[in-house]
Amino acid sequence: MKVAYFDCSFGISGDMTVSALLDAGASYEGLKSALQTLPITGYSVNKTTVEKNNIKATQFEVILEEKQHHHRHLSDIVRIISASELPEPVKTNSIYTFELLAEAEANVHGTTKDKIHFHEVGAIDSIIDIVSAHWCYWYLGIEKSYVSEINLGGGTVECAHGTLPVPAPATALLLHGFKVKIGSATTELTTPTGAVLLKSFTSPTETIPPIKITSIGVGAGTKNFSDHPNIFRIFIGETTEQQPSQSEEIYIVETNLDDMSPEIFPPVIEHLFSAGAVDVSIVPIIAKKGRPAYILTAMCHYEKLQDVQEIIFKHTTTFGLRYRKEARLVLDRTWETIRTPWGDVRVKLGMFKGKIYQVSVEFEDAYKLSREKNVSLAEIYNFVSSQYKVEP
Repeated sequence: MKVAYFDCSFGISGDMTVSALLDAGASYEGLKSALQTLPITGYSVNKTTVEKNNIKATQFEVILEEKQHHHRHLSDIVRIISASELPEPVKTNSIYTFELLAEAEANVHGTTKDKIHFHEVGAIDSIIDIVSAHWCYWYLGIEKSYVSEINLGGGTVECAHGTLPVPAPATALLLHGFKVKIGSATTELTTPTGAVLLKSFTSPTETIPPIKITSIGVGAGTKNFSDHPNIFRIFIGETTEQQPSQSEEIYIVETNLDDMSPEIFPPVIEHLFSAGAVDVSIVPIIAKKGRPAYILTAMCHYEKLQDVQEIIFKHTTTFGLRYRKEARLVLDRTWETIRTPWGDVRVKLGMFKGKIYQVSVEFEDAYKLSREKNVSLAEIYNFVSSQYKVEP
């Protein structure tokens, strides 16, 4: 399994996250092309190599053509992202990140998320940071992430609501349950955007498995500090556990629904996947009093269990659910890039005891080549599959 480790020893922000993911191997040209499909203007992006206290790092910047003062609602941001040509996982997860942020801000201000004005986070640069982080994460094929203790910094921070102590209220709410360090500096080290990305990509966990590191990304922030480098690091690699790693504990969460419109099911499924479910299914049944009904089933790991349960309560009509722990056997997974006559395509391999049993072509890569080169998807899939010997 391809995993990432977020090293937040010196904090994290949105632009630093993008910077580190680009430094770890995400395509800058691919990212720029993806961002161009967003229906917003008035900005450009730039990637440079800088030094922070003699440490080389990548710096990603959003450059605004003029000072932005947009105070957008969640619905405005959802429309912007939905209207783009970003890959569906990037759209869904970016929207989910903004929903998390809106819920945190609504909690702080005692209102509902649809009434929240995002202020700084609604500005173009923050939309670009969050979308870019999700695109890079998707591009790198990361399947699971872990996080270190998070350095929040200290002192105060200036924001739209005035001068506030670090951590900002929304940051504190978003990192509930995570291990944090407060007061190690006299400035904010973890921003709300950095915090919401951490909550989107990772979850609180006590144990981190052994990882075979394949790449390290170092992202730079804009500030300079005398006592430490203003950097964020991400380690990417494969879990190194052998045969036992294929068997794992998984939680099954279910509920019966006999009074809910099927029109609502697609967004519920999207919310569940964004919250960390590894699989979701809906099966029609006949329930009490002979009513047509459905069983909604979500599968997740323990650290995502509460998030999945909350999504079901929030977005369905159920008054209760059931859950249980089961054993699951999965194939080892690894990603490769195959050069085809039409361009590069990423491929996910499913392996058991060192043998290949499944070859899964990354659809978005194949679809892009299909459109650009006027070749059928089947031809691309057949070419890639022919490059591997699959166990019968």
